[in-house]
Amino acid sequence: MKLHSVKLRDASGESHHTRLKRGDPARYMSQSDLKRIIYNPYAWLMGSFKTSDAMRQGSLLDVLTLTPEDFERLYAIQPETYLKEVVKGKAPNKFTTKELTKWNINSNTCKGIKAEIEASGKQIISQDWLHTAYLARDAIRQRMAGGVSVGELIDSGKLTIQQSWEGIYTVDGLDIPVCGLMDAAYLAPDRSIIYDLKKVADASERKFNFDGRSYGYDIQAAFYSDAMAELYGPTRFGWWTVTFEKLPLTGLYSASEKCIREGRAKYERALATYAKCIKDDHFPDFTPDGFVEIDM
Repeated sequence: MKLHSVKLRDASGESHHTRLKRGDPARYMSQSDLKRIIYNPYAWLMGSFKTSDAMRQGSLLDVLTLTPEDFERLYAIQPETYLKEVVKGKAPNKFTTKELTKWNINSNTCKGIKAEIEASGKQIISQDWLHTAYLARDAIRQRMAGGVSVGELIDSGKLTIQQSWEGIYTVDGLDIPVCGLMDAAYLAPDRSIIYDLKKVADASERKFNFDGRSYGYDIQAAFYSDAMAELYGPTRFGWWTVTFEKLPLTGLYSASEKCIREGRAKYERALATYAKCIKDDHFPDFTPDGFVEIDM
């Protein structure tokens, strides 16, 4: 298994791995794809993974923290009220009027407004979400590390923000296009470090370490670090973590050599599984070999 042809690309361009359908050998595979291949190749192929509120909150936090200039293009604030049609009076004097009413997403009118906003390419978010996201953004920006705050580091101009990359893994003779998008990175020969902003449920060391294994954060760290190592030499990986709540808590973590080593073993297993699926033209479900005996 060999990684080659790694290069940086314009982050403003369309993401490679969204251009082609799943299962097309020319599709660029992201670290998210590989995590899902490990879980269940068939589920990945069918696109059965749904976007959760936690993922949407994380995306909102990313925009407000890293690319605030994109906020108005990507988001619309949910109205607090809407004009509701109300029937008044009795026949034959019955008439319809409109009254200012508290926003209710279950009403047909509100559903229609939401659909129009989403059709324009924007995501509609509540005032409460926006307020909480600002609190989380401010908390992580104020977090100090090595005598400088995260916010000062982002604003310094020394980091490349939202930098995408692409490359090719050759696995058993099959070339697999791969890609990634780094939240922030300092890129220099033998001194590179990648930062990933994570919205988490619990920023404590114990919980982040546990969740990191569950959600494959080690896969992301190894996948990205190995790619940048092709260009800049040994590359470190760190996380800025913050909770999405009225009193946001933060934690700063870096990937150990053990973390990178184990993450690499996982993504290489995912690439090998994917290569076999492509060659066999078969993406198996759970227990592909039939019954598996379990103890419960």
